[in-house]
Amino acid sequence: ISDKLKEENLMLIYLLPVYLVFLSLNCINSLVILLGQKKVHKYEVLLFMGTVFFYISDNLLGRTMFADLSIGEDKKYNSLFIMLSYYAGQYCIAHGVMKKSLMQAEKDDELSHSMISTE
Repeated sequence: ISDKLKEENLMLIYLLPVYLVFLSLNCINSLVILLGQKKVHKYEVLLFMGTVFFYISDNLLGRTMFADLSIGEDKKYNSLFIMLSYYAGQYCIAHGVMKKSLMQAEKDDELSHSMISTE
């Protein structure tokens, strides 16, 4: 049993930093995309906010499980904040993707109407 625990601990030691780097790069990437635009669209802000909420959620989850973090007097609020930030991230990303696809559909409609009218 102790060898299996050592293997799991080694796996966590190496995989958690890689996952945190992935989450951090995801947030940085969406921020760079957001800041690189001349005109910022609502969906870009929503996507950025979604990545930040996911970062917060996973960071709280990891710290709660592996670093004994407690929000408040005990850990009773940890699950609440983890789930609130998780669902906020889900909502922002889903809403942002939906807004982007609606905006793209409107552009496609305008393009097809302009092509039809020129013929």
